[in-house]
Amino acid sequence: MAQVEYSCKRKKDFVTSLAIIMFVAIFVFEIYLIVFIRIQLQKENAMAHDVIKQEMLMKTEQIRGQIKNAKPKTPLQECEVMMATSCLDNIVQFIRRNKDTMTSQQIVETNDLLSQLEVYTLTWGKNKYLFKQESFETKPILDKMEAKLDQAAAEGR
Repeated sequence: MAQVEYSCKRKKDFVTSLAIIMFVAIFVFEIYLIVFIRIQLQKENAMAHDVIKQEMLMKTEQIRGQIKNAKPKTPLQECEVMMATSCLDNIVQFIRRNKDTMTSQQIVETNDLLSQLEVYTLTWGKNKYLFKQESFETKPILDKMEAKLDQAAAEGR
């Protein structure tokens, strides 16, 4: 069997050892970076999630202040304010009870509900309520009914 001869014979020396050590170190560092960056991104997402939840709670307090500033003039408007207060209380209870397990979809839906409620409370500042008490004039209707009854009595029915 013929012996293979290499054109360059390498001995184990300091430079070869250093090159191998540097290659392994760079490889391990790249793996570390891949894992570290993924962990950091997950932490940032979690922090962003917490920031959004905290902003939701701050928004609820802002809406609560707007509800307190509402000055309803009729019982129907008072009922509207009471309904908004009850709705806000339910939302706050849901957020506090489930804030650690809320999904992104639930956060978006809750923010949408709070935004709608905020729009309603802002219109109260302009004295525009959703519920309007409409008056009903009964006198013309009663007069027509009396006239028909009188006419029917005159005809002998």
